[in-house]
Amino acid sequence: MSAAELVCIHPSCVAAVWPRVQPLVVGAITRTDLCHTLDIVPKVLDGTAQLWLAVDGSDILAAATTLLRRTDRHLVCELTALGGRDRIRWLPMLDQIEAWAKAEGATALRFYGRKGWTRVLKNYRERHVILEKAL
Repeated sequence: MSAAELVCIHPSCVAAVWPRVQPLVVGAITRTDLCHTLDIVPKVLDGTAQLWLAVDGSDILAAATTLLRRTDRHLVCELTALGGRDRIRWLPMLDQIEAWAKAEGATALRFYGRKGWTRVLKNYRERHVILEKAL
């Protein structure tokens, strides 16, 4: 199994790769149902948000999106979507996104996703929960 590489796609190149990664990003967003694709996709396409790819040559293993957001007290990096295959090959790359966010001045990386990620991301802890009642 060869090593994968993490690439942050320059905003001027996002439109060119978008057709190949759209199913990964949109699939991750719709699976969690925590927001609407229109909250994330336009920001990726206009360069406000970042698009990250885990690649092995020309093979795209995973795609992630991040957004730097200022709260009243801090700058945080939100990992807004993450989808792919062969997770064992690209999950360690999350360290690189964390390092990038820290270099940008972010004080935390926030991850929105399925509850199952709490078993995988051992260095993250639950700070808040979303309670939901079907009506």
